[in-house]
Amino acid sequence: MYETNRLLIVSGQRFTCYSVVTTSSAIRTPSRKPRAKSENKIDLTKPVTPDKIDEAVKSAKEGDTVKVDMTKTTTLPDDALKAIKGKNVTVELDMGNGVKWTINGKDVTDASKRIDMSVTVGTADIPIDVINNVSGERYNIVISLAHNGDFGFKVTLTIEMRKQDVGLCANLYYYNPKSDALEYISCGQIKEDGTVDLDFSHASDYTIIVDDHPLGNEIKADSYKITVKMCYKPVLKATAGDGKITLKWSAVNNAEKYAVYKYVNGAWTFVKETKKQSLGISGVRSGKTYKYAVCAYVNNDWTKIGTASTATVKVK
Repeated sequence: MYETNRLLIVSGQRFTCYSVVTTSSAIRTPSRKPRAKSENKIDLTKPVTPDKIDEAVKSAKEGDTVKVDMTKTTTLPDDALKAIKGKNVTVELDMGNGVKWTINGKDVTDASKRIDMSVTVGTADIPIDVINNVSGERYNIVISLAHNGDFGFKVTLTIEMRKQDVGLCANLYYYNPKSDALEYISCGQIKEDGTVDLDFSHASDYTIIVDDHPLGNEIKADSYKITVKMCYKPVLKATAGDGKITLKWSAVNNAEKYAVYKYVNGAWTFVKETKKQSLGISGVRSGKTYKYAVCAYVNNDWTKIGTASTATVKVK
């Protein structure tokens, strides 16, 4: 770009005018860097809808949990299962009415089908006399799963029981229509909030029978009865105050001793063994969250760490 000047006289006054001449070679267009594409990451603190599970999994890190609102649709898309298959990412399906499913990608072996995850509580196609033959006078509920057959993955059902039964065992039985009998599956301890976690791999009609011990394949007849040993887990509570954490847990029948563990860097670390039902932990830091677990030594074996036997507490 260059300039030329010209003389302009108006009413005896002298002015200098400038005219600007440009050439195409003088034009410079500033270069612009391409804008980086923004990643639409899903906020994992909020529940997503089933059609957003695959997107949420992409935003998830190892060990994260994706919460899903299933109250408007009960069908789990196959692309959701494909998204988590083989990954250490947990999907929590809130079905409403106190019913939840939990699936970890490491437990998914078949992701080829859409699955209806709906659960009907209080209604199932099980003859009442078949239930009574096992339950007797024990409290029980029946549930019916909409899907029929294998899930293609291990899944944990969280369901509400009676608050008055906290600490007792919820015994899960599958109804086999071919043999017209109940088959024992597993037992879960009812937690402080009145819920229980039970593992499933197959969908059908089930009953849950509450007792103070795992029933196993208990045989009931007019003159004899065979039961398994009592081995339910302690229920742990943790409270914090004045630079100290206090752990207290329920007694386990026939327990010789208890072991306390602390969760550190993704693993359980042994803290102490005791015959008491409480333990004080000092040297904790304000504002930090701690997680502990307790196991009971019963019948020459340690109980496994479960949901009811763990507690998380934040020091103020």
